[in-house]
Amino acid sequence: MITINYEILTNIFSLNKRRFSLLSIPKELNMKNHFNETHGMKKHELYNTWSGMIHRCSSPKNRYYKDYGGKGVTVCERWLDIRNFIEDMTPRPKGMTMERVDNNGDYNLVNCCWATASQQARNRKSNHRITIGKRTQLLIEWCEELDLNYPKIIARLNVLKWPPEEALEIKPRKK
Repeated sequence: MITINYEILTNIFSLNKRRFSLLSIPKELNMKNHFNETHGMKKHELYNTWSGMIHRCSSPKNRYYKDYGGKGVTVCERWLDIRNFIEDMTPRPKGMTMERVDNNGDYNLVNCCWATASQQARNRKSNHRITIGKRTQLLIEWCEELDLNYPKIIARLNVLKWPPEEALEIKPRKK
């Protein structure tokens, strides 16, 4: 008689209608069977957010993996179960998507919030941060504060190679 250790088996295989399929999730994520278990949440409004987060961090085949899992970004153990993710992140305000406050940080309750596209655009690594005096802020924030035309200031900095203080000093003429 063969004895089957179901705990080990469920960590390796997921049962799907009398058929076993091998999981392709990296062992270091310790995801056990959270990802493939039947949770009945596939139609929940947060499912795609959760699924995208999991795939970006765990699947080298995902087109964004290099910017997430490839750089060491992980999903906290609690959020490997979609029910916990939904409990922690519900409700999602209308028109907002999930953002990591610290782009180098992991996906967890402390580092994630809901943000508008405009707010998220200000949290990109590619943003221009400019220090004038003792103040550092994004170029877009300087432009808003000083009522300057952002594309023209970008041109002054990138094309004309002006120093930031000079690029922000002169107001572009209004037509």
